[in-house]
Order: sequence, then C-alpha cells, then structure tokens
Amino acid sequence: MIEAFVLTTGWLFWIFVGVIVVFDVIALSTEDEGMFGWAIFMTMAGLIAAFAFTDAFLGVKLLWLAVGIFAYCLIGVLWSFKKWIDYVIYYKEQYPNNKDRRPTAAGNKTRIIASMALWPFQATWWVLTWPRHFFAWAYRRLSTVYDRITDKIWEG
Repeated sequence: MIEAFVLTTGWLFWIFVGVIVVFDVIALSTEDEGMFGWAIFMTMAGLIAAFAFTDAFLGVKLLWLAVGIFAYCLIGVLWSFKKWIDYVIYYKEQYPNNKDRRPTAAGNKTRIIASMALWPFQATWWVLTWPRHFFAWAYRRLSTVYDRITDKIWEG
C-alpha cells in the first residue's frame, strides 16, 4: 500500500507535501492567529491536490478511512484542550493583573480550530521543542536549590 502511494504520486507531489509540512510547522509554531488561517488553507490545498491529482487513494477501504478520520478528529479535539490550557496559562503569566481580559473561546476560534485540524503539525513542533520546555520547567523548580548551594559554599 505504501509502495503504491509513493510510486503513483511522484517527486513533484512529495516536494509539494514537504513545502506544506514545513510551512505548517513554522506557521503553527509562531502562535500568530493570522498564520493559523494560512496553515489551514495550505493543508486543505494539499489534501485537495492529493485526492485530485493522484490515484493513491483508490484502494482505500471506506471503513478504514472512516475509522482513520474519526481517530484523527478525536485526537484533534483532545489536542485542542491541551493547547487551550497551555495558552490560558501563558496568557495568565503574561498578564497576571488583567483579570477582566481573560481569553475566551469565541475570541480564539481560529486558534482552537487550527489546533483541532492541524494537530500533527503542532504536535511535531511540541515534540521538537519539548526538551527545552522541560529543562526550563526544571530550572524554575530548582533555581532556589542552586542558590542555596551557592550560599552554603560561599558562606562556608
């Protein structure tokens, strides 16, 4: 199945897919609402091109296609909750005294839909940057311990 997919699409198709993937990962990593719309547009254009200009999907069983679409949508909804929680925490840290201007779902519709629809690209960026976030979190938790060690040795 994979061999047929690769052989029937050609190199131009894979270059096109590569450009879309790179664009989507960069656009979604910026957290700019304007870029979310472009990422959705580019992904839709890529899907339409994949279905319209290749015959790679002819052998796909409809049941497995439906299962795959359902799983994709379910993971997307769950991922959007994770991204929304991250965004609200980031917003609260950036504007701690601004309790009247809380982010709302209505005001971030594009962000939430992009998180649902384009979760593989956001998850890719998250996996690539996760070590940096982990070590920043560990540093915040342990910085006072390092300072106490320094004080102990300095006063020593």
